[in-house]
Amino acid sequence: MMAQGDIPLNETGRAEALELAMRACALGIERILSSDLCRCTETAQIVGKRLGVATIETSPLLREVDMGQWVGATPQQVLQPEDGTDVLAHLCRVDPARAAPGGESPLAFLARVKEALAWIRQEVDPKQQVLVVTHGGVLRALHGGCTIESLSVSFNAGNCQIVTTDQ
Repeated sequence: MMAQGDIPLNETGRAEALELAMRACALGIERILSSDLCRCTETAQIVGKRLGVATIETSPLLREVDMGQWVGATPQQVLQPEDGTDVLAHLCRVDPARAAPGGESPLAFLARVKEALAWIRQEVDPKQQVLVVTHGGVLRALHGGCTIESLSVSFNAGNCQIVTTDQ
């Protein structure tokens, strides 16, 4: 689990970010918001450079779920989910108030994602085309309306995918 492990992009990640930048050229992006974790900020900088957006605005609200001491472990090492699902989905089904040691619970994570969405709505002119560079768990929460149910199912947008929303 990478979660909030703050590791930089590798060569594959940089190539994916450059590919994202090429695809984003046609979108008229005027502003870029990003998680403050380095894999997102580096992606945002690569895209911003290609699009001519010099300033990247970062926020810890856009971070992936905090798995605390479980970062770097496999799901089988920490929970042994029998159905093969990821740890976040498992926690949502079993006990959404439970957190990894030193981490945040699914309920706390959803509250933070809702706060991030409120921040974006407050900061962004609805007429602007904005790129938000964030993580899979955040996208899963937003895609499903920020409910425990949205975190209970698998949702994989893949690295450097463009997911659009009118929110």
